[in-house]
Amino acid sequence: MAFKKLAFWERIHAQQFEVLTKTDNYTITTNDLSKIIILDSATDKTFTLPNLVTSYEGKRIRFATINTGKLIIEAYEGLYIDNVEYILVTDTYCIIELLVIDTTGNCIISSTEGKSSNSVELGPIDGYSYYRQFTILSDMVSGSSDITDFPLVFKKTWDDLRYTGSGGYVTNSSGYDIVFSDEFNQLLDFEVEKYTNTTGEIIAHVRIPILKCNEDTIIKVHYSNSSISSSQESITDVWDSNFIGVYHLDGDVLDSTDNDNDGTDQGTSDVSGKVSNCRSFSDDYIQLDAVVGDIDITKGTLTAWITIDTTSDDQQLWQLYADADNQIYTKYTNSTNTFRMGRIAGGTDKYVETTVIVEASSEFRKVTLTWDEVEDELKVYLDGEQIGSTQTSIDTFSGSLNASTNLGATYDENSTWEGDVDEVRISDIARSADWELTEFFNQDNPDKFYTLA
Repeated sequence: MAFKKLAFWERIHAQQFEVLTKTDNYTITTNDLSKIIILDSATDKTFTLPNLVTSYEGKRIRFATINTGKLIIEAYEGLYIDNVEYILVTDTYCIIELLVIDTTGNCIISSTEGKSSNSVELGPIDGYSYYRQFTILSDMVSGSSDITDFPLVFKKTWDDLRYTGSGGYVTNSSGYDIVFSDEFNQLLDFEVEKYTNTTGEIIAHVRIPILKCNEDTIIKVHYSNSSISSSQESITDVWDSNFIGVYHLDGDVLDSTDNDNDGTDQGTSDVSGKVSNCRSFSDDYIQLDAVVGDIDITKGTLTAWITIDTTSDDQQLWQLYADADNQIYTKYTNSTNTFRMGRIAGGTDKYVETTVIVEASSEFRKVTLTWDEVEDELKVYLDGEQIGSTQTSIDTFSGSLNASTNLGATYDENSTWEGDVDEVRISDIARSADWELTEFFNQDNPDKFYTLA
């Protein structure tokens, strides 16, 4: 029987390595480097990695399990494995490569071959019965650098996420026993915008600490925990400190950041939107006075998904207004039949207009304006792509913003927007072109942004 189990490992990996089989907890020594260490046990056991005191750069340890017990791989203090444990279940394997990073022997795990081929299986988080693993595709991440603290829109419907009373596995009717983690079961901050317990539909915003550009990023959704009776969300932690206002506009006009810059609705209605539900504007608007004090007039980003119902009149999406010579705006201009986004500072108007004629349509478009006085740049994006040229010589903004700032109207409540607005985000930095395009890819078609692993 033991020979048959060993043959399993030999089919998975090359046979030229020395094999060491253990049946109990084991402290690995430096003599074990480059060996295959197998746990043959019906109960869970722990292997502890060595406390290196000399250079073993590039050395590999190969682990396998050939019984029903789980193998937990731990480390001495000084050996860093991203604060996680690797757990192997029956008939799986992984390869860990050690890389010494200083003369005292401190080292990190530089690669784990097993996890890349789904051989490392952590299962659901303790207390949860089920999980699904999703792969965020690196091809959907713009640029050559990883993106930190990216707020992923996770939008999915599947039968498992229905409430148990509707034939699913979620034990709390409000979906409180649905949580998100990385591939190593480290919980991720998330905010649920919508959950429908009869269909299993969930729309959530999940903070991805590092969204990788050159390799796929794995996340997991865990569900079914009968001990959970309250929300496990960490809403404000989803949004990095540069977000000063995030408005999903799904049934309310509340701010999701910790700034509490909630809006005040002045007559808009709730309709189906781009990400989830949104607000429909028609001779009405939303007051965003609370956010004015946090807006940085020297640098920032304004972005939203919009539709336009009519092109017969000028319409203002937003206007951050100090005076006629100092303001930041996005509007539809009837005379040119274009969207115009820009910034007037010291009387100098720097803007970009769309080159395509705007027509009334129910199709959502993502409009984004960024500006930065220090970098001397103003950029405009439509559907994730920069349009027009980068505007320079943008001058210095003078004066203070008017206390009255509106979404869907001028500061004095004129030129109201006619159409729908969804997912408004305001930042006090100029987000990068890679951030903008990645955000567009994610929100425009979540099903293409990630796949079921």
